[in-house]
Amino acid sequence: MKSTRIITTLAAVAAIGTAAAPAVAASSSANHGVTAKQAHRYAKNHPGVANFAKNHRGIVKFLAKHPAARKFVASHRKAIRYAVTHSSDTHVVRGPKGGIVHFDTKITKPDGSLVSIAGDRGTITGVDGSKVTLSETIADGTMQSVTVDAGSTVKVRLDGKKASLTDLAAGQKVIVIQLPQQTLVLAHTPKA
Repeated sequence: MKSTRIITTLAAVAAIGTAAAPAVAASSSANHGVTAKQAHRYAKNHPGVANFAKNHRGIVKFLAKHPAARKFVASHRKAIRYAVTHSSDTHVVRGPKGGIVHFDTKITKPDGSLVSIAGDRGTITGVDGSKVTLSETIADGTMQSVTVDAGSTVKVRLDGKKASLTDLAAGQKVIVIQLPQQTLVLAHTPKA
């Protein structure tokens, strides 16, 4: 099964039992030929994956909408699996609806050394050189401003296409992931 179809199936699985299920199933069927029945069968045959999808609806929904993020996940499966199983000292900040707006964690490498990975999600309020400032809404509804230095080794995607930091503008939605050797910036322009 292609990664696009798997993610779409997971989106349907995540929505099963919620008011959004029929809409997601209909959208899935129209876009990738995934019906609600197929999503149920997938959930039954892959209980671990289905459980993840139900508990992490925001991540699945994001991947379903952002081909660049989906492609990154698909091409870095081993690294992501390793990171998940070797992470420690993880700190997570959630938004009003339970989605993650900030995380930072330490990963133990095979040689025993530690590397840090961090991520932020919010709305861009400004860009100054390599620094991206974004506004995040945290669980109690208050806004906090975060400035992330993307550094010199940065990959930027805007609306699914290659871009640079100079293409970013206030009001765009963004996810910034700081990896040990580069920073990923995934941004999109909200529909008016």
